[in-house]
Amino acid sequence: MLTFAGMQAVAGNIWKLYVLKVSRWFMLFMPIFILFYEDLGLTLREITLLQSGYYLTIAILEIPSGYFSDRYGRRNTLIIGTTATFTGFLLYTFASSFLWLLLAEICLGVGMSFVSGTDSALLFESLKATGKEATYIRHEGRVVSIGNFAEGLAGIAGGILAGISLRYPYIAQCAVSLIAVPVAWSLKEAEVTDPENRKITPVREILRFLSTENKALSAVMMYSAVLGVATLLMAKIFLQPTFQRIGLPVFWFGFMWTGLQFIVGITAYFSGHLDDKFGKRTMAWVMLCGITGGFLCMPFFGNWYVLILFSIFYAIRGLATPLMRSYINILCPAGMRATVLSIRSFVIRCIAAIASPFLGWLADVYSLDHALWMAGGMFLVLGILTLIWVMGSGALAQLNKSRN
Repeated sequence: MLTFAGMQAVAGNIWKLYVLKVSRWFMLFMPIFILFYEDLGLTLREITLLQSGYYLTIAILEIPSGYFSDRYGRRNTLIIGTTATFTGFLLYTFASSFLWLLLAEICLGVGMSFVSGTDSALLFESLKATGKEATYIRHEGRVVSIGNFAEGLAGIAGGILAGISLRYPYIAQCAVSLIAVPVAWSLKEAEVTDPENRKITPVREILRFLSTENKALSAVMMYSAVLGVATLLMAKIFLQPTFQRIGLPVFWFGFMWTGLQFIVGITAYFSGHLDDKFGKRTMAWVMLCGITGGFLCMPFFGNWYVLILFSIFYAIRGLATPLMRSYINILCPAGMRATVLSIRSFVIRCIAAIASPFLGWLADVYSLDHALWMAGGMFLVLGILTLIWVMGSGALAQLNKSRN
Protein backbone atom coordinates (compact mmCIF):
# COMPACT_ATOMS: atom_id res chain seq x y z
CA MET A 1 0.00 0.00 0.00
CA LEU A 2 1.14 3.51 -0.76
CA THR A 3 1.76 5.90 2.10
CA PHE A 4 0.21 9.38 2.00
CA ALA A 5 3.53 10.81 0.80
CA GLY A 6 3.76 8.05 -1.78
CA MET A 7 0.26 8.81 -3.06
CA GLN A 8 1.18 12.48 -3.38
CA ALA A 9 4.29 11.54 -5.36
CA VAL A 10 2.28 9.27 -7.64
CA ALA A 11 -0.36 11.96 -8.09
CA GLY A 12 2.47 14.23 -9.23
CA ASN A 13 3.00 11.88 -12.17
CA ILE A 14 -0.13 13.28 -13.79
CA TRP A 15 1.14 16.79 -14.47
CA LYS A 16 4.60 15.42 -15.30
CA LEU A 17 3.09 13.15 -17.94
CA TYR A 18 1.35 16.23 -19.34
CA VAL A 19 4.77 17.92 -19.57
CA LEU A 20 6.21 14.85 -21.32
CA LYS A 21 3.31 14.95 -23.77
CA VAL A 22 3.93 18.63 -24.52
CA SER A 23 7.68 18.13 -25.01
CA ARG A 24 7.02 15.11 -27.19
CA TRP A 25 4.41 16.77 -29.39
CA PHE A 26 5.77 20.32 -29.54
CA MET A 27 7.08 19.35 -32.98
CA LEU A 28 8.50 22.45 -34.60
CA PHE A 29 9.65 20.54 -37.67
CA MET A 30 6.39 18.82 -38.63
CA PRO A 31 4.92 21.52 -40.92
CA ILE A 32 8.10 21.67 -43.02
CA PHE A 33 9.92 18.33 -42.71
CA ILE A 34 9.21 17.33 -46.32
CA LEU A 35 10.40 20.76 -47.48
CA PHE A 36 13.55 20.24 -45.40
CA TYR A 37 14.21 16.87 -47.04
CA GLU A 38 13.53 18.25 -50.50
CA ASP A 39 15.94 21.12 -49.81
CA LEU A 40 18.58 18.47 -49.16
CA GLY A 41 17.80 16.89 -52.56
CA LEU A 42 15.74 13.89 -51.43
CA THR A 43 12.88 12.52 -53.55
CA LEU A 44 9.51 11.53 -52.06
CA ARG A 45 10.54 7.89 -52.36
CA GLU A 46 13.76 8.55 -50.38
CA ILE A 47 11.74 10.50 -47.82
CA THR A 48 9.37 7.57 -47.36
CA LEU A 49 12.38 5.23 -47.06
CA LEU A 50 13.60 7.37 -44.17
CA GLN A 51 10.18 7.12 -42.61
CA SER A 52 10.25 3.38 -43.20
CA GLY A 53 13.54 3.16 -41.27
CA TYR A 54 11.88 5.00 -38.41
CA TYR A 55 8.85 2.71 -38.48
CA LEU A 56 10.97 -0.45 -38.69
CA THR A 57 13.03 0.64 -35.69
CA ILE A 58 9.85 1.12 -33.69
CA ALA A 59 8.43 -2.17 -34.95
CA ILE A 60 11.54 -4.08 -33.90
CA LEU A 61 11.67 -2.50 -30.44
CA GLU A 62 7.97 -2.04 -29.66
CA ILE A 63 7.29 -5.38 -28.00
CA PRO A 64 10.71 -5.62 -26.25
CA SER A 65 10.33 -2.05 -24.96
CA GLY A 66 6.82 -2.74 -23.70
CA TYR A 67 8.00 -5.88 -21.96
CA PHE A 68 10.95 -3.91 -20.53
CA SER A 69 8.43 -1.40 -19.19
CA ASP A 70 6.31 -4.10 -17.54
CA ARG A 71 9.33 -5.82 -16.00
CA TYR A 72 11.73 -2.97 -15.15
CA GLY A 73 9.36 -0.09 -14.59
CA ARG A 74 7.66 2.78 -16.40
CA ARG A 75 10.12 5.37 -15.08
CA ASN A 76 13.26 3.59 -16.36
CA THR A 77 11.62 3.03 -19.73
CA LEU A 78 10.64 6.69 -20.09
CA ILE A 79 14.17 7.80 -19.14
CA ILE A 80 15.59 5.68 -21.99
CA GLY A 81 12.94 6.93 -24.41
CA THR A 82 13.39 10.63 -23.69
CA THR A 83 17.20 10.35 -23.86
CA ALA A 84 17.08 8.57 -27.23
CA THR A 85 14.69 11.21 -28.58
CA PHE A 86 17.02 14.01 -27.54
CA THR A 87 19.93 12.19 -29.25
CA GLY A 88 17.96 11.89 -32.49
CA PHE A 89 17.17 15.58 -32.66
CA LEU A 90 20.76 16.42 -31.72
CA LEU A 91 21.86 14.51 -34.83
CA TYR A 92 19.35 16.49 -36.90
CA THR A 93 21.05 19.75 -35.96
CA PHE A 94 23.92 18.91 -38.34
CA ALA A 95 22.79 15.90 -40.44
CA SER A 96 22.69 16.49 -44.20
CA SER A 97 23.29 13.11 -45.87
CA PHE A 98 20.80 10.26 -46.18
CA LEU A 99 22.81 8.00 -43.83
CA TRP A 100 23.05 10.62 -41.06
CA LEU A 101 19.35 11.34 -41.41
CA LEU A 102 18.64 7.62 -41.22
CA LEU A 103 20.71 7.33 -38.03
CA ALA A 104 18.74 10.23 -36.54
CA GLU A 105 15.47 8.56 -37.49
CA ILE A 106 16.63 5.31 -35.87
CA CYS A 107 17.34 7.18 -32.61
CA LEU A 108 13.92 8.81 -32.78
CA GLY A 109 12.41 5.39 -33.41
CA VAL A 110 14.10 4.04 -30.28
CA GLY A 111 12.75 6.99 -28.32
CA MET A 112 9.22 6.55 -29.61
CA SER A 113 9.16 2.81 -28.95
CA PHE A 114 10.20 3.25 -25.31
CA VAL A 115 7.75 6.10 -24.65
CA SER A 116 4.81 4.76 -26.65
CA GLY A 117 2.42 2.82 -24.44
CA THR A 118 4.47 3.34 -21.30
CA ASP A 119 3.19 6.88 -20.76
CA SER A 120 -0.43 5.74 -21.11
CA ALA A 121 0.18 2.76 -18.82
CA LEU A 122 1.74 4.98 -16.15
CA LEU A 123 -1.12 7.47 -16.41
CA PHE A 124 -3.69 4.72 -15.94
CA GLU A 125 -1.82 3.12 -13.04
CA SER A 126 -1.16 6.46 -11.32
CA LEU A 127 -4.87 7.25 -11.41
CA LYS A 128 -5.73 3.76 -10.19
CA ALA A 129 -3.24 3.99 -7.31
CA THR A 130 -4.84 7.24 -6.16
CA GLY A 131 -8.41 5.98 -6.52
CA LYS A 132 -9.23 7.98 -9.65
CA GLU A 133 -9.25 5.20 -12.23
CA ALA A 134 -12.74 6.16 -13.47
CA THR A 135 -11.39 9.51 -14.70
CA TYR A 136 -8.81 7.90 -17.00
CA ILE A 137 -10.66 8.35 -20.29
CA ARG A 138 -11.06 12.08 -19.62
CA HIS A 139 -7.43 12.43 -18.57
CA GLU A 140 -6.35 10.58 -21.72
CA GLY A 141 -8.49 12.92 -23.77
CA ARG A 142 -6.97 15.93 -22.05
CA VAL A 143 -3.44 14.60 -22.52
CA VAL A 144 -4.06 14.06 -26.24
CA SER A 145 -5.76 17.45 -26.42
CA ILE A 146 -2.87 19.27 -24.75
CA GLY A 147 -0.40 17.40 -26.95
CA ASN A 148 -2.17 18.53 -30.09
CA PHE A 149 -2.52 22.11 -28.89
CA ALA A 150 1.22 22.05 -28.26
CA GLU A 151 1.79 20.62 -31.73
CA GLY A 152 -0.40 23.32 -33.19
CA LEU A 153 1.46 26.15 -31.48
CA ALA A 154 4.72 24.53 -32.54
CA GLY A 155 3.49 24.70 -36.12
CA ILE A 156 3.41 28.50 -36.02
CA ALA A 157 6.78 28.76 -34.29
CA GLY A 158 8.29 26.17 -36.63
CA GLY A 159 6.97 27.96 -39.69
CA ILE A 160 8.49 31.25 -38.52
CA LEU A 161 11.85 29.56 -37.80
CA ALA A 162 11.75 27.80 -41.18
CA GLY A 163 11.32 31.18 -42.84
CA ILE A 164 14.84 31.97 -41.61
CA SER A 165 16.32 28.53 -42.19
CA LEU A 166 14.78 25.08 -42.64
CA ARG A 167 17.39 23.81 -40.17
CA TYR A 168 16.31 26.08 -37.31
CA PRO A 169 13.16 24.11 -36.33
CA TYR A 170 15.34 21.04 -35.72
CA ILE A 171 17.84 23.00 -33.62
CA ALA A 172 15.00 24.34 -31.47
CA GLN A 173 13.47 20.86 -31.33
CA CYS A 174 16.68 19.56 -29.79
CA ALA A 175 16.28 22.03 -26.91
CA VAL A 176 12.60 21.09 -26.43
CA SER A 177 13.35 17.36 -26.28
CA LEU A 178 16.01 17.96 -23.64
CA ILE A 179 13.32 19.23 -21.22
CA ALA A 180 11.72 15.77 -21.09
CA VAL A 181 14.83 14.01 -19.75
CA PRO A 182 14.87 15.44 -16.17
CA VAL A 183 11.06 15.19 -16.00
CA ALA A 184 11.28 11.46 -16.75
CA TRP A 185 13.89 11.07 -14.00
CA SER A 186 11.50 12.69 -11.50
CA LEU A 187 8.60 10.25 -12.09
CA LYS A 188 7.54 7.69 -9.46
CA GLU A 189 6.39 4.13 -10.10
CA ALA A 190 2.72 3.53 -9.28
CA GLU A 191 1.95 0.46 -7.18
CA VAL A 192 -1.04 -1.53 -8.37
CA THR A 193 -3.37 -2.56 -5.56
CA ASP A 194 -3.87 -6.11 -6.85
CA PRO A 195 -0.48 -7.91 -6.80
CA GLU A 196 -1.73 -10.76 -8.98
CA ASN A 197 -2.83 -8.29 -11.61
CA ARG A 198 0.65 -6.73 -11.61
CA LYS A 199 2.45 -10.06 -12.08
CA ILE A 200 4.77 -9.90 -15.08
CA THR A 201 3.76 -12.23 -17.90
CA PRO A 202 6.20 -13.59 -20.52
CA VAL A 203 5.63 -12.24 -24.03
CA ARG A 204 4.69 -15.67 -25.41
CA GLU A 205 2.02 -15.95 -22.71
CA ILE A 206 0.71 -12.49 -23.59
CA LEU A 207 0.42 -13.48 -27.25
CA ARG A 208 -1.39 -16.68 -26.24
CA PHE A 209 -3.64 -14.65 -23.94
CA LEU A 210 -4.54 -12.30 -26.80
CA SER A 211 -5.15 -15.07 -29.33
CA THR A 212 -7.13 -17.50 -27.14
CA GLU A 213 -8.29 -15.99 -23.84
CA ASN A 214 -9.16 -12.36 -24.56
CA LYS A 215 -10.33 -12.06 -28.13
CA ALA A 216 -12.17 -8.86 -27.27
CA LEU A 217 -8.89 -7.15 -26.41
CA SER A 218 -7.25 -8.56 -29.55
CA ALA A 219 -10.07 -7.26 -31.73
CA VAL A 220 -10.02 -3.76 -30.20
CA MET A 221 -6.23 -3.63 -30.45
CA MET A 222 -6.25 -4.52 -34.16
CA TYR A 223 -9.07 -2.10 -34.98
CA SER A 224 -7.17 0.61 -33.13
CA ALA A 225 -4.03 -0.24 -35.11
CA VAL A 226 -5.84 0.15 -38.45
CA LEU A 227 -7.14 3.59 -37.47
CA GLY A 228 -3.73 4.52 -36.06
CA VAL A 229 -1.74 3.71 -39.19
CA ALA A 230 -4.30 5.49 -41.39
CA THR A 231 -4.02 8.75 -39.47
CA LEU A 232 -0.24 8.40 -39.26
CA LEU A 233 0.23 8.04 -43.02
CA MET A 234 -2.12 10.90 -43.79
CA ALA A 235 0.04 13.23 -41.70
CA LYS A 236 3.38 11.84 -42.82
CA ILE A 237 2.81 11.36 -46.56
CA PHE A 238 -0.19 13.22 -47.89
CA LEU A 239 -0.71 16.44 -45.92
CA GLN A 240 2.20 18.59 -47.11
CA PRO A 241 2.13 17.43 -50.78
CA THR A 242 -1.56 18.33 -50.84
CA PHE A 243 -0.75 21.78 -49.45
CA GLN A 244 1.79 22.17 -52.26
CA ARG A 245 -0.71 20.98 -54.88
CA ILE A 246 -3.31 23.60 -53.98
CA GLY A 247 -0.65 26.31 -54.01
CA LEU A 248 -0.59 27.08 -50.30
CA PRO A 249 2.36 29.40 -49.60
CA VAL A 250 5.08 27.87 -47.42
CA PHE A 251 4.59 30.68 -44.91
CA TRP A 252 1.08 29.35 -44.20
CA PHE A 253 2.10 25.71 -43.73
CA GLY A 254 2.70 26.25 -40.03
CA PHE A 255 -0.59 28.10 -39.51
CA MET A 256 -2.60 25.40 -41.30
CA TRP A 257 -0.81 22.71 -39.30
CA THR A 258 -1.68 24.64 -36.13
CA GLY A 259 -5.33 24.86 -37.08
CA LEU A 260 -5.56 21.12 -37.72
CA GLN A 261 -3.84 20.25 -34.43
CA PHE A 262 -6.21 22.55 -32.56
CA ILE A 263 -9.13 20.69 -34.13
CA VAL A 264 -7.63 17.40 -32.90
CA GLY A 265 -7.13 18.91 -29.46
CA ILE A 266 -10.72 20.13 -29.19
CA THR A 267 -12.32 16.85 -30.26
CA ALA A 268 -9.91 14.84 -28.10
CA TYR A 269 -10.89 16.91 -25.07
CA PHE A 270 -14.58 16.11 -25.60
CA SER A 271 -14.05 12.51 -26.76
CA GLY A 272 -15.11 11.03 -23.41
CA HIS A 273 -18.34 13.06 -23.35
CA LEU A 274 -19.18 12.06 -26.93
CA ASP A 275 -18.45 8.42 -26.15
CA ASP A 276 -20.88 8.55 -23.20
CA LYS A 277 -23.57 10.30 -25.22
CA PHE A 278 -23.54 8.34 -28.49
CA GLY A 279 -22.16 4.97 -27.38
CA LYS A 280 -19.16 2.94 -28.43
CA ARG A 281 -20.77 1.23 -31.41
CA THR A 282 -21.72 4.55 -33.02
CA MET A 283 -18.34 6.07 -32.28
CA ALA A 284 -16.56 3.07 -33.81
CA TRP A 285 -18.43 3.51 -37.12
CA VAL A 286 -17.97 7.29 -37.09
CA MET A 287 -14.20 6.86 -36.69
CA LEU A 288 -13.95 4.32 -39.52
CA CYS A 289 -16.13 6.25 -41.98
CA GLY A 290 -14.51 9.60 -41.21
CA ILE A 291 -10.94 8.38 -41.61
CA THR A 292 -11.33 6.19 -44.70
CA GLY A 293 -13.70 8.71 -46.28
CA GLY A 294 -10.98 11.35 -46.00
CA PHE A 295 -8.62 9.31 -48.18
CA LEU A 296 -11.24 8.36 -50.76
CA CYS A 297 -12.80 11.82 -51.12
CA MET A 298 -9.66 13.95 -51.10
CA PRO A 299 -8.76 13.43 -54.80
CA PHE A 300 -12.07 15.03 -55.74
CA PHE A 301 -11.11 18.27 -53.95
CA GLY A 302 -8.38 19.80 -56.08
CA ASN A 303 -8.70 23.27 -54.61
CA TRP A 304 -8.84 25.00 -51.24
CA TYR A 305 -12.01 23.10 -50.30
CA VAL A 306 -9.68 20.22 -49.46
CA LEU A 307 -8.89 22.09 -46.25
CA ILE A 308 -12.46 21.46 -45.07
CA LEU A 309 -11.95 17.75 -45.68
CA PHE A 310 -8.69 17.83 -43.75
CA SER A 311 -10.51 19.54 -40.88
CA ILE A 312 -13.10 16.75 -40.71
CA PHE A 313 -10.38 14.09 -40.93
CA TYR A 314 -8.40 15.60 -38.09
CA ALA A 315 -11.53 16.00 -35.96
CA ILE A 316 -12.12 12.25 -36.28
CA ARG A 317 -8.46 11.66 -35.46
CA GLY A 318 -8.95 13.60 -32.24
CA LEU A 319 -11.75 11.22 -31.25
CA ALA A 320 -9.95 8.02 -32.22
CA THR A 321 -6.69 8.43 -30.34
CA PRO A 322 -7.92 8.76 -26.73
CA LEU A 323 -10.95 6.51 -27.16
CA MET A 324 -9.10 3.54 -28.63
CA ARG A 325 -6.26 3.91 -26.14
CA SER A 326 -8.71 3.96 -23.24
CA TYR A 327 -10.58 0.90 -24.55
CA ILE A 328 -7.33 -1.08 -24.61
CA ASN A 329 -6.33 0.02 -21.11
CA ILE A 330 -9.74 -0.93 -19.71
CA LEU A 331 -9.70 -4.42 -21.23
CA CYS A 332 -6.05 -5.16 -20.40
CA PRO A 333 -4.55 -6.55 -17.14
CA ALA A 334 -1.91 -4.26 -15.61
CA GLY A 335 0.94 -6.77 -15.80
CA MET A 336 0.82 -6.77 -19.59
CA ARG A 337 -0.64 -3.32 -20.31
CA ALA A 338 2.50 -1.68 -21.74
CA THR A 339 3.32 -4.81 -23.76
CA VAL A 340 -0.15 -4.93 -25.29
CA LEU A 341 0.00 -1.22 -26.18
CA SER A 342 3.40 -1.89 -27.70
CA ILE A 343 2.02 -4.79 -29.75
CA ARG A 344 -0.58 -2.36 -31.12
CA SER A 345 2.14 0.11 -32.03
CA PHE A 346 4.21 -2.73 -33.50
CA VAL A 347 1.35 -3.58 -35.87
CA ILE A 348 0.99 0.10 -36.81
CA ARG A 349 4.69 0.52 -37.59
CA CYS A 350 4.91 -2.74 -39.56
CA ILE A 351 2.01 -1.72 -41.78
CA ALA A 352 3.45 1.79 -42.13
CA ALA A 353 6.94 0.49 -42.93
CA ILE A 354 5.52 -1.60 -45.79
CA ALA A 355 2.86 0.81 -47.04
CA SER A 356 4.82 4.07 -46.79
CA PRO A 357 7.47 3.38 -49.49
CA PHE A 358 4.83 1.77 -51.73
CA LEU A 359 2.50 4.78 -51.48
CA GLY A 360 5.46 7.13 -52.02
CA TRP A 361 6.43 5.20 -55.15
CA LEU A 362 2.81 5.26 -56.35
CA ALA A 363 2.65 9.03 -55.88
CA ASP A 364 5.97 9.56 -57.73
CA VAL A 365 5.22 7.24 -60.66
CA TYR A 366 1.48 7.82 -61.08
CA SER A 367 -0.08 10.55 -58.97
CA LEU A 368 -0.93 11.61 -55.44
CA ASP A 369 -4.58 10.80 -56.17
CA HIS A 370 -3.74 7.17 -57.01
CA ALA A 371 -1.87 6.85 -53.73
CA LEU A 372 -4.80 8.34 -51.79
CA TRP A 373 -7.31 5.98 -53.40
CA MET A 374 -5.07 2.98 -52.76
CA ALA A 375 -4.62 3.95 -49.10
CA GLY A 376 -8.34 4.63 -48.65
CA GLY A 377 -9.35 1.30 -50.17
CA MET A 378 -6.83 -0.62 -48.08
CA PHE A 379 -7.91 0.99 -44.81
CA LEU A 380 -11.60 0.63 -45.63
CA VAL A 381 -11.27 -3.13 -46.12
CA LEU A 382 -9.05 -3.62 -43.06
CA GLY A 383 -11.28 -1.36 -40.97
CA ILE A 384 -14.53 -3.16 -41.84
CA LEU A 385 -12.97 -6.58 -41.17
CA THR A 386 -11.56 -5.59 -37.79
CA LEU A 387 -14.71 -3.72 -36.74
CA ILE A 388 -16.81 -6.81 -37.50
CA TRP A 389 -14.33 -8.72 -35.33
CA VAL A 390 -14.77 -6.18 -32.52
CA MET A 391 -18.56 -6.47 -32.58
CA GLY A 392 -18.46 -10.25 -32.74
CA SER A 393 -15.99 -10.57 -29.85
CA GLY A 394 -18.24 -8.94 -27.27
CA ALA A 395 -15.72 -6.14 -26.69
CA LEU A 396 -18.34 -3.38 -26.76
CA ALA A 397 -20.44 -5.14 -24.12
CA GLN A 398 -17.40 -5.54 -21.86
CA LEU A 399 -16.49 -1.87 -22.26
CA ASN A 400 -20.04 -0.76 -21.49
CA LYS A 401 -20.09 -3.00 -18.42
CA SER A 402 -16.80 -1.55 -17.14
CA ARG A 403 -18.24 1.97 -17.43
CA ASN A 404 -21.17 1.01 -15.29
